[in-house]
Amino acid sequence: MPDYKTKLNQSWFNKLDSNGNSVKMWLKQGSSETTFICTICRTGDLDCSNKGWKAVEQHMQNEKHKYNLNALKNNSQLTFSISATTSFTSSTHTIQLVDPNKLLLFDDQVSQAEILWALKSVQNAFSYKDSDDVGELLRTMFPDS
Repeated sequence: MPDYKTKLNQSWFNKLDSNGNSVKMWLKQGSSETTFICTICRTGDLDCSNKGWKAVEQHMQNEKHKYNLNALKNNSQLTFSISATTSFTSSTHTIQLVDPNKLLLFDDQVSQAEILWALKSVQNAFSYKDSDDVGELLRTMFPDS
């Protein structure tokens, strides 16, 4: 008997969730053809090989997902606070995300990471080779890595 598995269908990205929002703002392809990821819940791969779209709908009904989606609606702005103090001989720069626990859309997470990296690069005037001491910054930029 053949083993048929449902693959993530690209047409699913055009569907709406129970609140009328497009699922493409949080639904992403997983690491295989039969998995998906919810970027607002920061899930790992979720399987859709047996249930197909029903697996995505089941995730949408999860209380954590509903809570995260609601929190995302209430916190839709990406806000940074930057302060700089300079003198003739030295300079100190502080880069701080106003609310680091705020939920962001996947695209906003990418933008946040790019902005943080650009600010840090300018602040220290370093190249890729000069990146030895940025472990903490990278953990902030990529909390799921």
